[in-house]
Amino acid sequence: MSCALQDLRYALRTLRRNPVFTCVAVLALALGIGVNISIFTLIHALFLTPIPYARPEQLGRVYGHSLDGRATTLFASVPKYERFNSRAPFARADGAVRPLSERRWD
Repeated sequence: MSCALQDLRYALRTLRRNPVFTCVAVLALALGIGVNISIFTLIHALFLTPIPYARPEQLGRVYGHSLDGRATTLFASVPKYERFNSRAPFARADGAVRPLSERRWD
């Protein structure tokens, strides 16, 4: 125990002798901890938090076909979503999302 206390005293004396290094080290640690917490918070919010639906295991994705035969997502607008929701006897739609890859940033 006394060896650890001696090492701690020596480290504090060394840091006190060079305040610029001490300031840079403390700022680097604070920045690293802050960035780490921010990234974890973002990952937690995007990937680890369950989606806000009552039964997420019953969610599905609906595809349609464009005129050239490629598979696309069916909904392009709110009226199309509402029309599908009113005509689909096999499903109940509680909500709709549009994938990020299909969004246009105009």
